[in-house]
Amino acid sequence: MIFISNAKLLHVITATKKTLISPYGLLKVDTVEHSIMLKQESSGTQTAYLMLSRLLPVFTYGGEAVIDELEADLDPQMLVPILDLFFPPETNPHNPQIIFTCHSNEVLSLLNKAQVVLVEKMEPLRIIRGDWMK
Repeated sequence: MIFISNAKLLHVITATKKTLISPYGLLKVDTVEHSIMLKQESSGTQTAYLMLSRLLPVFTYGGEAVIDELEADLDPQMLVPILDLFFPPETNPHNPQIIFTCHSNEVLSLLNKAQVVLVEKMEPLRIIRGDWMK
């Protein structure tokens, strides 16, 4: 869960206090909840939150999400949960689609061959659908 809250910061050199409005993530370990400023999260977790904020409208209204280099700076443990959102009707009532580029064989291995289109950056452009690899 993410929420917005005030953060009290102390400037180390001038010893002045400043209040800053900042997003926080709420983490639960066993039964204990901890809040942590989003800027203190890893860059991979920050990327996951940013990506989810852009995907949520697609799940709400339908359409396509286009993402360049899906796996770039994303926590690897978040790839499967994000892609899994597109499959079950419970999380995908409006049938949104995700179109993305990637450079990782691990990401491609998560998909069916019919879901993959290989594009080669050469003149002329060559497009190879993954479903030919049966």
